[in-house]
Amino acid sequence: MIIHDDQLIARPELFCDGRDQTRNAVGLVSGGNHDGDRRTYDVGSPGQGAEPPERDPSGRPADGKHRHRRWRWAQVEGHSAMSTQRAWVDVAVGEPDRSIRGFLQSTSTLAGVHSHDQPAPAKPKREEAQDAGDEITEVAPGVLRVQLPIIGFQGLGHVNCYVLEDERGFAVVDPGMMGKENWKRLETKLASAGAPLKRVHTAVVTHSHPDHFGGAGFLRYQSGAEVVSHRYFRTWWDPTEPPDVSPEELPPLESPVGRQPWGGVGMKVPRKRVAVLRARAMMPRLFRTPRPTVRVDDAQVIKLARRDWIAVHTPGHTADHLCLYDPEHGTLISGDHVLPTITPHISGLSHGDPLQKFFDSLDKVAAFADARAVLPAHGHPFGNLAGRVAEIKDHHIGRLELLRHASHELGRPATVPEMSTYLFSPRAQGAMADSETYAHLEHLRRIGQADVRDHDGNLEYLIS
Repeated sequence: MIIHDDQLIARPELFCDGRDQTRNAVGLVSGGNHDGDRRTYDVGSPGQGAEPPERDPSGRPADGKHRHRRWRWAQVEGHSAMSTQRAWVDVAVGEPDRSIRGFLQSTSTLAGVHSHDQPAPAKPKREEAQDAGDEITEVAPGVLRVQLPIIGFQGLGHVNCYVLEDERGFAVVDPGMMGKENWKRLETKLASAGAPLKRVHTAVVTHSHPDHFGGAGFLRYQSGAEVVSHRYFRTWWDPTEPPDVSPEELPPLESPVGRQPWGGVGMKVPRKRVAVLRARAMMPRLFRTPRPTVRVDDAQVIKLARRDWIAVHTPGHTADHLCLYDPEHGTLISGDHVLPTITPHISGLSHGDPLQKFFDSLDKVAAFADARAVLPAHGHPFGNLAGRVAEIKDHHIGRLELLRHASHELGRPATVPEMSTYLFSPRAQGAMADSETYAHLEHLRRIGQADVRDHDGNLEYLIS
């Protein structure tokens, strides 16, 4: 029978090992994917020929047809008929961002079970993936939101650009991507919001990713705007040390291109593209590449929209991530640190333990008891900051548990790319998936719950 992920009833505390046919428990199932598409699970009882495939020594099915799947022995319950059967459940384990755990209901009680020739309708896009809208909205006193399109970022369709007005003109937070077309869109959107370029005095950049800083150099060139960032702001193609930060203080900057610390291959960036990026770094005025003119530190106060905002350093997504908090109105401009329905990428290329830093940064903003409005860089504004922080932390704790179970199931040290298949779907595999998996494995190692060895230049992890 065919079961879809939205027909699972959550019960996270139970887990049934796929190789143990004697356990009388209901299985914990992981599935679902990043953009919300339904997943399908094939379920059948042993008597119906649904025995699990033979396994090779690595734990993968030997037939090679289920590269990213694991078989679980599960009890399948029919909740209205109160019937119970046991079945092998073929599930894709570890899809990004949505670990699903729960009871599988039997076919006798499932209304509208879909077959392979009846594909489920696509679910609506997540907030963060929706295309940029044309509306201009006031999301906090003196703060307007305009949306700028972004292209080439999986799961993202726009960036929220916040426009803050005061007696001097306007400050702009996260002015979108680089390039002439993007700059033209930025100019048009700002004009629609009543903020002509010549009156923009400040461009605030929450962190060193191109969908956030790309328009800052353009604004600097057009109006002489100050470019404000955290003091650690740097890009991998322009690792120039900030003039007011000692080299010893700066977090090491790893390139996502080429050989990676865990032994895998990094992002595939064409050499011509790398050359252009480095040329921009060498000639920032010609290419309108952003160079911060004001670098702020944690807890520093800056004045925007006629009031004080507190700079909040929130490393995790990047080492230089910056949020802004307005204690007067309880408004947090959260950048990518806290998003409404997804979590930001946690890169293993960041110095130290980036996942622990992310947890600590989440706790820092959750402590703002008076926070009433969260203004994210993607998606819509929301409330209940502490509740959303708890959800994000639970998500990553669940990822750690998936890795733990995967390691126990394999029973041997495994490479980062191999462990990544337990967290990410086949289409999401690659350098970014490996990097985030590495961050989680390194966190387990640093807290004493995993061992690592170097095998021919590839790191292999065994989780206790």
